[in-house]
Amino acid sequence: MSPLFAPLQLGPLHLPHRVLMAPLTRCRASVGNVPNELNAEYYRQRASAGLIIAEATSGRGYISLPTGNHDFPRHRRTRDEREIRVIFAMLFTMPGIPFIYYGDEIGMRYLENLPAKEGSYQNRTGSRTPMQWTNGKNCGFSTADKKMLYLPVDPSPQPPNAASQLSDDQSLIHLVRRLLGLRKKYPALGNTAEFEPVYAKKGKYPFVYERRLDGACYWIALNPSKKELSIKLPALASAEALEVLDCDLSVTKNASTLKMGGVSFGIFGISKTQ
Repeated sequence: MSPLFAPLQLGPLHLPHRVLMAPLTRCRASVGNVPNELNAEYYRQRASAGLIIAEATSGRGYISLPTGNHDFPRHRRTRDEREIRVIFAMLFTMPGIPFIYYGDEIGMRYLENLPAKEGSYQNRTGSRTPMQWTNGKNCGFSTADKKMLYLPVDPSPQPPNAASQLSDDQSLIHLVRRLLGLRKKYPALGNTAEFEPVYAKKGKYPFVYERRLDGACYWIALNPSKKELSIKLPALASAEALEVLDCDLSVTKNASTLKMGGVSFGIFGISKTQ
């Protein structure tokens, strides 16, 4: 077996390489077909595996968390942009090293029914199309005739492109930049900080976990379902919202309640003494 695909052995931990490296685009295949809804059990299992891996690799290296790669369909094949925002909120606040597959930061689509090219299987080619830079000819990738391109660009009327998104503060690429900025600014959201699930119950939402380092503490709440929810989380009483999507934190004298819309997330800084 090639070392690239050999199982990773970390003491008692023994996991296939492709389980560790599988991109988040495979979440539906991992838990069964759940139309238009990310699965709470998938997140719970991912959290449990993440905790084991974080502990087993502490001081010994990093686990990479790719948004995708050239062998798997892109997010947009099965997910809308709002769902991708929740996926990215999780990805960029987890231990290890996140990787962004080109185009995922703008939500490039997977192009169906493209022929095999340069050694790819047919169903992989749709994730290898040219980067979409602008809304100009060939999406800014090349001024050549489109027949000369190694693969076609997205033929839809308004394909996502970097230039358009960079001019829109609310776009996906700006969310990615803000999340990466938080990870860089706060080491407790980074590669080696501690990770601990706070609320992770089978079949229930939200999924909440804690990242902490040297007295700094952050909670991340994810609601991948389409259902609105409300949960009391006392630790958020003095929290600072760093990045949220359809989250509202209500604090009263007796309780702090987090209200979350369907498919939403919140990243909060917490005053906590270690």
